[in-house]
Amino acid sequence: MGIFLLALTIILFLISINKTNKKIYDKNFKKYKTILKQFRKKIIILGVLSIILILAFSIVLNVNKQTESEQTLNTTLPIIYILLLTYIIAMFSFIVQWILVPSKEKIKRDAKKEKINEELKKFNFDKKIKYNSNIVCFDNSNRILAIINTYKNTCDLIKYEEITNCEILENDQNIMNEQNGTIIGVGARKSKETIDLKLKINTNKNSYIICIRDTEIEKEALDFINKVYRNIIAIIK
Repeated sequence: MGIFLLALTIILFLISINKTNKKIYDKNFKKYKTILKQFRKKIIILGVLSIILILAFSIVLNVNKQTESEQTLNTTLPIIYILLLTYIIAMFSFIVQWILVPSKEKIKRDAKKEKINEELKKFNFDKKIKYNSNIVCFDNSNRILAIINTYKNTCDLIKYEEITNCEILENDQNIMNEQNGTIIGVGARKSKETIDLKLKINTNKNSYIICIRDTEIEKEALDFINKVYRNIIAIIK
């Protein structure tokens, strides 16, 4: 048992150091080197401590097996339990630190999020309309519309003068009452089929879509779609 745990600990330690080093010396993650090095330091300390503890456990366990003296058995048995318990705590801490090391995907997401935040600081948004991960911001002084999705980590900036029209679609059917600007019969479903509610903003360069998919569209989602639609129509007019 002791030899198996020792071998397993050494293998995990080498793998963790190798994976962390690859991230540290990746040129794309220069900004994260300090954080990654701090994680590596903790992993080395806890990993080496775990190896020492399980090595000591293996030695004492082996001595305990070979001895025939009752006095030696009584002395070594508590030490075995203490070493094993301490090893488990150290190994658990080592694994937790290894798990907490940010993945390449997380580093990329954080870098992208930081870039978006820096870009948004250039504007002075008068109004923000939010629903879950969707945020639509209006900067009337610079005449810029921002469509942000915090889940997908995306941000689209649109100039007011580029907007040509705006539509609300349910399963690709226009459901707007043009006379009073309200949504017609959204989500009127007897079955559990998925409703695909979209706010489509068309410009002279591209189309931008905010999509909400569910079997039942809640009131907050409808309010969000309606508010964004009315503000964009006011811009167009």
